[in-house]
Amino acid sequence: MGGILNGKTRYTIPDYQRRYIWPSESVEILYEDLVLDYDESGEGYLLGPIVTKQVSPRCKEIIDGQQRLISMTLLFCTLRDCVVEKHPPPPDGRATFEKFIKSINIAIQDDKGEPLIELNNRKAREIFKKICASSDWKQKKLKHRLFSNYFELFSSVEELCSKRFKESKTYGDGITAIRELFDRLKAYTYFISVMIQHDDYTFPVFQSLNSKGQPLHQSDLIKSHLLSIANKNGKKFYDEVIGKWDQITNLPEKESKKIDELLYHTALSRECEDKTSAKEIRKNDMYKSTKYIKTPNQINDYLENLEEDAEIYKKIANPAALKTTIDRYAHILYGADQIGARYFKRAIIATHRKKIDSDAVKLLDCLVKFFFVYRTICKKDIDLLKSIAHTVTCKINQKKDLGEILCSILINDKGRQNVGYDEFAKKIRERTDNLTNNVLKYILYSIEYKLQEPRPVKNTPNLELEHILPQKPDKKDWHNAPKPDEYKNDLGNVTLIKEKFNKDIKNHGFIRKRDDVKSGYKASKLEINRLYLNNYNTWDVKQIEERRENLCKKAEEIWDLSEYTKMAEAYKEKSKRG
Repeated sequence: MGGILNGKTRYTIPDYQRRYIWPSESVEILYEDLVLDYDESGEGYLLGPIVTKQVSPRCKEIIDGQQRLISMTLLFCTLRDCVVEKHPPPPDGRATFEKFIKSINIAIQDDKGEPLIELNNRKAREIFKKICASSDWKQKKLKHRLFSNYFELFSSVEELCSKRFKESKTYGDGITAIRELFDRLKAYTYFISVMIQHDDYTFPVFQSLNSKGQPLHQSDLIKSHLLSIANKNGKKFYDEVIGKWDQITNLPEKESKKIDELLYHTALSRECEDKTSAKEIRKNDMYKSTKYIKTPNQINDYLENLEEDAEIYKKIANPAALKTTIDRYAHILYGADQIGARYFKRAIIATHRKKIDSDAVKLLDCLVKFFFVYRTICKKDIDLLKSIAHTVTCKINQKKDLGEILCSILINDKGRQNVGYDEFAKKIRERTDNLTNNVLKYILYSIEYKLQEPRPVKNTPNLELEHILPQKPDKKDWHNAPKPDEYKNDLGNVTLIKEKFNKDIKNHGFIRKRDDVKSGYKASKLEINRLYLNNYNTWDVKQIEERRENLCKKAEEIWDLSEYTKMAEAYKEKSKRG
């Protein structure tokens, strides 16, 4: 510790790092561990790794370790302030007192009185400076994590100091006892120091060492890179860049942890677009892919593209809000979301960026259907999906013919189909009892959509998934029913309704659920219930299996890729003829 907080080296915390967030419980545990070590073990205490990058001869950037270093600084401040406030020196102890205060301040401030650690948030920076300077801030009622942790430590340190002075014969002995603790904390509190020589190593080193706390993301590093360039071009430009970045990466609260996903998929959506565009980058290499950015113009171009792509990314994540006259397009995007077709997000973004016309809808329809057939149902190799996603996105950006793109999806290098119709027909019957609720809802919704053509009802995705044989059936109404666990997620036992049953109805018998005037299957006026459910008067294994087969037959019709396969084969034949 003494080699790190030595009064000579200053530390800065980059803008991408999180703020000081340690709770009071953490600083109290830190204090107890260090004091216990000093009182009982007689050995050193390892505080883990600290990762830094040299930015100038007397300044380092903290990549990992700020929470611990700031907390240790707060501890040193409380040792100093406790002596100053609670144990002021008598006339003959003034020299010992001042020597002690000076030794502590060396570990807190530089020779200009500035804290050795410069926090990355203006308010926190001002508060930390007051604490380090020991100014009269305590007279004010101030609220901040730094203040609360300071007082948490102060109460413990005050008890320790009082004990040391009480056990000492003279004031000088008391100061010496506190000084010994401070010196020991500096000399025997250890860090594993990791120095980063190159920006490219920042993320992998941090990721391998940081097993606790909030991780450092690729988006943090990209933001830091942009801001480091912007900072050299004036405060106005710096503020514009950080404002634009925050606006672009502003996601709904439940999606706020997915900024890396946004950056990743939008970067991939520009594959093969130009020389600087991403070409099959890995998530952990996103930061490297932005290293070409070195000027304000390049920052502006990058943010302009990112703003356009992020807007698309947010739209396709909420298909119901899309302002498009092609209702089928919103239906396709809903399906992509429900089945988790993340590998094709890049292609969807690239397509949306170009133009949403009939060819675009056909392409995306083929992509999502292929993913559902190939991966969701048939559980085939995921590497092929990644390869297809890359090839398709490149061809979209290169404005290739629709037939050529469909070839990349459906037909392999040997001229064979990547997945067959018969294989899908077989697998969907085998897998209908172990599908997720999202996939089941997507299947039912797609069938309902097909049944209502050419005019599908609006807001169909808002329909509720309903288990016909309840998950917790009422024993009076279902005394001869099959075991719910055996048919919990069976396609034959689930349907759609417009609003959830209330608690009084949902576990009751089939007839009551079918005929309920508000929420019942008949009241829903959905085609999937009219054709495949409402005509039943009992509900048992026979009915479940019969309905499953009827729905599977409809699924075969919906996810039939033969139309697109013919288009792909026609393109191949045309290409052969030249």
